[in-house]
Amino acid sequence: MLFIVQLVFASALVTVASVIVLLWLFLLAISFGGQSGLMPWVAAGVILYGVAFVAIAAVIGVPGIVWSRHLASISQPKWRKYAKALGWIGTAALLLGLTVSVAVLAIEHFRPKSQPIACISYRDAAASATVAVLGAEAIPDCPPPK
Repeated sequence: MLFIVQLVFASALVTVASVIVLLWLFLLAISFGGQSGLMPWVAAGVILYGVAFVAIAAVIGVPGIVWSRHLASISQPKWRKYAKALGWIGTAALLLGLTVSVAVLAIEHFRPKSQPIACISYRDAAASATVAVLGAEAIPDCPPPK
């Protein structure tokens, strides 16, 4: 009976870690969608902090993976396949999350960014107020926004 309880706790750890990774992958898919409904800074956070999501999942999941591998080595043959499958699922989820998060960071690093209008700094409060009152067409030497 103690073995089954240990297997349940190990599976709970692996399940929580896998759900964190799958939730991040779901949010990532939504963030890359055109009109996702997410605020731009939320989508950017999901994209840029993927490694942090996977790290949190690893802190939770790695003990469960190690525990399930230990249980597979000491278990009876009928339980061994369940414990091995549990370790394999946790390892696959964490490796998938890590691979995708590193790939997304590399893609974001090399992806061309939208260029701001050269004659206006939108971070400048006066320029923003001018654009809001007069519109971009009223500012000389400024191309109209696309």
